[in-house]
Amino acid sequence: MLAPTPVVVVAIWEQVDLLRFLRTALESCIDAFGQTTTLLVLSEATSEYQYLTDEVGATNLDVPTEQLCRGLAGLHHVHNAGPNACRFPSSSGAPISISTPERRWLEEELELVGLEAGTTASPGSEVGHDFLRGGEATWYDLGLRYDIDRDVSDKLNIAVRRDLEARRANRINLYHAPGAGGTTLGKRILWNFHRQFPAVRITSCIPRTTTEKLMRIASITNLPFLFWLTEHPFPP
Repeated sequence: MLAPTPVVVVAIWEQVDLLRFLRTALESCIDAFGQTTTLLVLSEATSEYQYLTDEVGATNLDVPTEQLCRGLAGLHHVHNAGPNACRFPSSSGAPISISTPERRWLEEELELVGLEAGTTASPGSEVGHDFLRGGEATWYDLGLRYDIDRDVSDKLNIAVRRDLEARRANRINLYHAPGAGGTTLGKRILWNFHRQFPAVRITSCIPRTTTEKLMRIASITNLPFLFWLTEHPFPP
């Protein structure tokens, strides 16, 4: 005899005054599908639902609806993701997929350091060699640790993590002479945190629209973000 197929039921619920209806719906799912049913209740007011979910054996999820939808979309497209796919970490732990139109809009002024950054080498590049000959380190180079740690690397990592985890706005200036490795260090800091926090490099800054783009990233991920402002990003 074949075992029944497991069923996952996700209830997206915000109306506290209809908890009796929610209970009936969840209990009906258990009656219909048996003990192989996994019940998930998604709401931003999880404390209001705690006693109900405990009684029916459901799990509370405090996940913004937009993050859930983007996460589901990412699961659908993950196997067909092209080289330009981009996903950011989010407060719920689910990777947030950035749609192609939105990505193109963001990339007008930002270089997105998504979860896919550094997974493939740039076409035509010699991994490690271009960087060692004076070229700019790629994300792929950084993933392979072709750069070297600077004396200030540990202090910078500690300071950046402290500010991000505290959701505190802070600015760190990296003053350096040309060729001293400041660009590589800036990219290394972005790389070190890009799997825990959204990370971007500002390549061109138009204050009003650039701020709008940064706030959009903060809104869809619900996380503090790390950005690096490169030399001469402002248009003449």
